[in-house]
Parts: sequence; structure tokens; C-alpha cells
Amino acid sequence: FSNNNFLDYPNLDIKSSKMDLHLIKNCSFYIGTQSGPMDTAYIFKKPVLLTNMCEIFASLPRKKEDRGIFKKILTKKNKFLSIKDFINLPYKYHNPEVDIKDLRFVENSPEELLISVKEFIENLHVKNKVSKLQRNFNIHLSKRFEKFFYENDNKVSLKKQTDAIKMIRMFKASEGFFLNHYLKKNFV
Repeated sequence: FSNNNFLDYPNLDIKSSKMDLHLIKNCSFYIGTQSGPMDTAYIFKKPVLLTNMCEIFASLPRKKEDRGIFKKILTKKNKFLSIKDFINLPYKYHNPEVDIKDLRFVENSPEELLISVKEFIENLHVKNKVSKLQRNFNIHLSKRFEKFFYENDNKVSLKKQTDAIKMIRMFKASEGFFLNHYLKKNFV
């Protein structure tokens, strides 16, 4: 692949922590996963597209212009589980401290990533471009999160989680949305 606007950054000699900061600070937007560099993009107030998300309640897109797509979720029998069905599972499936063994999370395909980037860029500078589906998804997510507080599982519950307050704050502070094309396929 050859293009003047493309850098194969991981394979260049200039790769460094300082250069990571420089690139994020000077980018128009940031595309990444729910990992450390994402927080740097938030520090520099860059619009963020999260891909391959695997924690829905602990780390949502934070700002109104931020968007995300979740990994595909499969059961042990390789049955596709919609994001709505996943959200409705007991809290232990959403607790970052619990290793989920009966579900498999599959990374987004190149096609899903391309569609996501196109939708994200298309709506990047459009104020208040949020669909009814996106709003309904966030409402459903909020209602489900609220129910976690009242669920009583003697082994795993939100009340017994080490960082429950941190998780609640993160969830309540998140104003971003999942991408519309993702929700049409995985939430309806």
C-alpha cells in the first residue's frame, strides 16, 4: 500500500512514546480501542471512534461526538448474541473483574471497520446528528445499568465490585453513542 497520506507507524524508526503523543495531539480525530492511548485522545479533546469494544458499561464513548462499535458476541455453540441480549445478561457478564468463559468476543471485520470509519467521518462535524435508534439504545442501556444496582447475586453484583463507584461515574459521564449501522444490525 502506497499513499503519501499513510504512515505505517508501528514499523517506522520514529515510533516512540513522544511521537505517540505528538500524533494524537495533532490528529483531527482518533480511532482506537478501549486501551490507554484512548485516554490520551480524550485529554487532547479529540473526537474518538472506539472499535472492537468489549466492555459496554465500564467504558462507553465519552463525548457527544464520540462513537463506538462492539465486538461480535458468540455463545459456546457459535450462536450470534445481539448486543441487546448481551446487555440483558446478568451483571457478572459485564463485570470487568470476571473472566467470561461461556461467550466469545470476535473482533470487527475489515468491512465493519471501513463502514464505521465512513459513518464516523461523515457525521464528525454535524452537530446533534443522533438517530432515534441511537437514543433508544442509550435509554435501554441506562435502564439496564440501573437494574444492576438492585440485582442480588451472592457471588457477583455491582454492589460487591471493587470499583463500583468508578464504574457508575464512568457510565453516567458517558455521552457518546454506538454507530447507527452497528445498531441497525445488532440492536433492533
